[in-house]
Amino acid sequence: MAPKLFKVTAPGSVMILGEHAVLHGATAIVAAINKRLSVELELVHGPLEPILQINSRLGQMRALIKQIIPKEPFAFVLATIQYFKAELLAKGCSLKINISSHIPPDVGFASSSAVTVATCAAIMQFLYACVPTDAQLFKVAKEIVVRQQGIASGADVAASIYGGLLLYTPQDGVLKRFSARPMITAVYAGYKTATPQVIAQVAQTFSSKPQALLEIYHKIGKLVQKASLALDHADLVEFGKYLVAHQALQHELQVSDHTLDDILEILAKHNDFVGAKISGAGLGDCVIGIASAKVHPDLVIDKLSYNLEIDSGVEYLDCK
Repeated sequence: MAPKLFKVTAPGSVMILGEHAVLHGATAIVAAINKRLSVELELVHGPLEPILQINSRLGQMRALIKQIIPKEPFAFVLATIQYFKAELLAKGCSLKINISSHIPPDVGFASSSAVTVATCAAIMQFLYACVPTDAQLFKVAKEIVVRQQGIASGADVAASIYGGLLLYTPQDGVLKRFSARPMITAVYAGYKTATPQVIAQVAQTFSSKPQALLEIYHKIGKLVQKASLALDHADLVEFGKYLVAHQALQHELQVSDHTLDDILEILAKHNDFVGAKISGAGLGDCVIGIASAKVHPDLVIDKLSYNLEIDSGVEYLDCK
């Protein structure tokens, strides 16, 4: 008998180096983290017209699959259903999707990419009666994220699928998985600005000096290459220097603010961190610090903080 239940888990992720520049073809370093979510896809036979039902801590929804339109709070799940709509309707059965997550929804740990990957993987397993290859899953999930978000490098998608600490480029995908497993502390500013809005603000800021912007992107790309060599040699002290240099370039992009600067100052004064910077587009969200040892430092700060470790990628649980 064909399985009626498909379960997939996928990790969240954080950008370590390469933000903004990666959108213009530069390499980046991204990490899958030990904050995961799971998607359980159940096939339901009965209604004449296939229905989608979603249950999660963000809420519930129920709609005809043929009428699905991506909208919050399930925009990326619905975008995934929309992508496969014709094939799902041809199967003629309703779907129940249960989502459970340990990824904080308001913190920039790439939950949108993680839920896209997990939902996409479960649906592909159902439709094609086999587990997709990582390359197949990456191609489809990245396309869905780009369609829904409008602009995306795919680095977060790659981290959720392949796991580990990755060197990534939009043109070639994953170039390398590093063996280094640094301890990461993320401190949440308490707010965040949508990535497309930050990107638009950077473009506006440099509208009269486009060459200066390209030079910053070029410098970021060079930093990532040097940081990659430091990781190859497991030299976290050297690697931390490139985080600090990268943060200086993010200041030049004007994507830092007083709150982020205050967090960065606290981490910079802590002896157990080798470097710290904004993770993600900026103007809020998270600052990350890389520890010098194999344990997370004790950090006293009046902000939400998370001790993160490098995690594996997408995992397929037993079908039923």
